[in-house]
Order: sequence, then structure tokens, then C-alpha cells
Amino acid sequence: MPKSKKLAPVYIMDILQNRTDEEHVLLHNEIEDILLHEYGIDLERKAVSSNINMLVEEGLIESLGKKRGCYFDDHVFDDAELNLIIYSVLGNSAIPSHQMRDLISRIEDLGGPSFRSSGYSIMTNDKNSAKDITRKNAEIFYNIDTISDAIRWKHKIEFDYYRYDVDKIMKKSSTHTVSPYYVVMHNQKLYLIAYSDKYEQISHFRIDRIKNVSEKKEPIKKLKEGYGFQQNYIRASLYVQRQGAKDYI
Repeated sequence: MPKSKKLAPVYIMDILQNRTDEEHVLLHNEIEDILLHEYGIDLERKAVSSNINMLVEEGLIESLGKKRGCYFDDHVFDDAELNLIIYSVLGNSAIPSHQMRDLISRIEDLGGPSFRSSGYSIMTNDKNSAKDITRKNAEIFYNIDTISDAIRWKHKIEFDYYRYDVDKIMKKSSTHTVSPYYVVMHNQKLYLIAYSDKYEQISHFRIDRIKNVSEKKEPIKKLKEGYGFQQNYIRASLYVQRQGAKDYI
């Protein structure tokens, strides 16, 4: 059954909320095509522009001009807040595993397309592996956001790595430049799986021991088949488990 053209502003809002943010915009003709092929609404270009202008005037969406597109910029949660919610879900032993993935997917929908396409995956080996994450230092969430951006844009990162000395004082032990691939959760700890330029091999690092992380404008080293977990999140998780969850290899 064809949908009413009177509801076009509602559908345009739905399109922009789910597909756009400041870094991902849609042109008027792209919105016109989506309305036709996915919503069954055939609107003239002028009608599409008129509806978009109305939404802009009401302050519901942002516009960069007719030739540069428009986007939705009022998502309820930012990326760090959504990550916090996801970690809480992962650490809730009352949620069955088959429901957890669906719930996390719905939480991801609350973010913009940048969040959904961030490219990193949080994986657990037991239901309680995330229960203490929310108590960690806020720097962890900053680190994850920076790592997430680097994975999404396929950029290397640089960071200082810390260890406890004999007196149980956390001190800087080394500086690394790596190609980040995944974030893995194992035994209540978050690990970064990456290719280390220093060691010239795949390594993993505890994220709570990473400080001063920064994204570099340098392309990552592509994964090779011999690494044993290429494009496979489950294997990436087992990789850390197999290595005994050391600080790094």
C-alpha cells in the first residue's frame, strides 16, 4: 500500500536520523531516491527541497546548502555514552547471549552512522567480563573513542604503554606505533589487537595501560591471512585467550 505524501517530512526525518550525522550527509536527490525506492513515495525534487527547508526552519535538521546536503545532528547519546551502555549490557549476566547481540545492535542504532561503522568490536568470553568496566578511569573511554576513529579511518595510532614496577607503581615502559584492528574483552579486561611496528608482528595491549594515545595520518598495515583471525571477530577473541591474555606478545 503506497504511503501518504503528507507524511513525507516524517520519513525524511527518519532517513536523516538513521543515516546521517555531521560527517555523513545526504543530498536532496539522494533523499528523493530513498523515498521512492524504500518508502514508496514519489516526490518531485521541489517538494523534497520544500520539506527539507521546513525541517531546517524548525531546527530539526542541519543544512549545508542544496548542493552540499543536509544531516541530523541531535542524537541522544554521544559515542562514549553509547559505549558505556554497551559495556553495561555485556556485563549483565541476566541477559541471554542470543538477546545480547540484538540489544547491542539496537543501542548502536541510537548513534549516528559514524558509530555504527566504527569498525571495532567488543567481544566477551564470559557473561561477567564487562561488569567492572564502568568503574574504570574515564581515560579508557577516551582511548576507545580514539582507537575506534583510527580503526574506522584505517589510521595508525601512537601511545605510551605503562606497567607496574616491583613497588606496584604504574610507570611508563615503552612507546608504540601500531595498526589497530579490533578491541577484545577478555576476563574483565579490554585489549587492543594491532600490528606493532616495534615488534613487527601482531600484538595485543591492555587498554587500561595505554596513555597519551593519538591518531596518526598514516595508513594501517593490512591484515594478512597468516595472522589467524583476519576479518573474524571470534577468532580475534580466541587469539587473546590463546596467548594467555598477556600485556602484549
